[in-house]
Amino acid sequence: MKNVFALAALLVSFSAVSAAQADTYSNLLDKSSQAIISEKWRTGLAATRDLLALPDLTSAQKAAGLNHLCIHLSQIGRAAQAIHACNASLALDASDWGVHVNKGNALSAAGFRSAAKASYRKAEELNPTSSMIEVAESMQPQTPYVFGRPMLGAGVQQAQDKQVLAEE
Repeated sequence: MKNVFALAALLVSFSAVSAAQADTYSNLLDKSSQAIISEKWRTGLAATRDLLALPDLTSAQKAAGLNHLCIHLSQIGRAAQAIHACNASLALDASDWGVHVNKGNALSAAGFRSAAKASYRKAEELNPTSSMIEVAESMQPQTPYVFGRPMLGAGVQQAQDKQVLAEE
């Protein structure tokens, strides 16, 4: 009987740890999301790295964290690292069209216009009803954006003309 109580106590403590980790994960993901909205890239990057350091993340949680990492790295000028983060996210979930858009953004920032366009097309294939793809492709190549939305402020201007990314 004593073993049954010990097992029950272990299960309760395991579920409490899991619930606590879920709360920590949610809080860090929210902090990263808010940093994206408010263009506080380094704050978001720190929260995202803390999120990815959590033990026992599910594949979906890790993919979401890597997607946020891609966004933050891209916005602070680390395009190569951003592309790597997007690729790692896509290795976990290749069907997330938003990651394909963010990868396209990072590729565009790195100067790989044809590859960026291919990423946008893949996103469009996965989510044909999204107008974000058109917005992303209509931006000038040097304009950073997230999920197809131009990021304003911090010295970044919205593109004034609607130029499709040029093929290389």
